[in-house]
Amino acid sequence: MKDSQYNNLIEEVRGIRKEIAQIDRDLAKDRQDLCDFRIEMTGMKSELKEFRGMIGSNAERVEEKVTDALGPAIRSVDSLKREIKKKKTIIISKSKFIDWIKLKLSQKNE
Repeated sequence: MKDSQYNNLIEEVRGIRKEIAQIDRDLAKDRQDLCDFRIEMTGMKSELKEFRGMIGSNAERVEEKVTDALGPAIRSVDSLKREIKKKKTIIISKSKFIDWIKLKLSQKNE
């Protein structure tokens, strides 16, 4: 083999070694980045779990407060409904009754 061919082969081997070394460095960096990413994801998962718990407890508290606030009004309306059903009568003011009669009379005359 000639010296020039030998030197060319040596240069090619050196170039390939450099490329392999660069690939190894890149892979090492990628592995480190993945490890860091996993650590961050683990932290985010725990934070997300904590936030979900907080949202759930806040929703329950809001529901309880709304129920407490509206409970008396709902009971009052239910009570009023029962009373109306018992009596089967509705009280209408005199002026509303007179307006209703006038409306009915005007409809008959048409």
